[in-house]
Amino acid sequence: MKRKISCFLLILAGLALVACSTSSDFVILNSSGESIEVKYKWKRCPPAPPNTSVDKISPAKLTAREFERSSREWIDLEPNSFDDDGCTFVVKVGPDEALRVFRAFNYRDRDDDYSDFRFNIQNLSITGRNGVVRLEGKQTQTTFKKLDTGHYVIEYR
Repeated sequence: MKRKISCFLLILAGLALVACSTSSDFVILNSSGESIEVKYKWKRCPPAPPNTSVDKISPAKLTAREFERSSREWIDLEPNSFDDDGCTFVVKVGPDEALRVFRAFNYRDRDDDYSDFRFNIQNLSITGRNGVVRLEGKQTQTTFKKLDTGHYVIEYR
């Protein structure tokens, strides 16, 4: 009987953890009307073979219109979208496209120490006809604006 109760409690605890898990996408939205180049590097990068995704969170794209929908199906980019070290990503983003650069699980707020640790982008630059945006360290994290959906966006105009 104790074994059955222990198994039940273990399953219940596991379900509670899964039910409370959330994810937040960090997105570059190109509203400039022309193609841009986005380059970013992760802080922590586990060893990975060349041309493979790290942590299985590859850069992914959508049209801006698809991004505005509540349910989205991101299209993962091919592994040649990033440099050989597997931690630096260089991606061309067309007009009216959204690029997911990172997904954080259980991200609370940019001023929260836990979320600060979870945010894994070291630096980010966006190059387009209207100039270059370069972000380093904490500035990278705080430049993303939170949407009502719980996702974070930098819009390049």
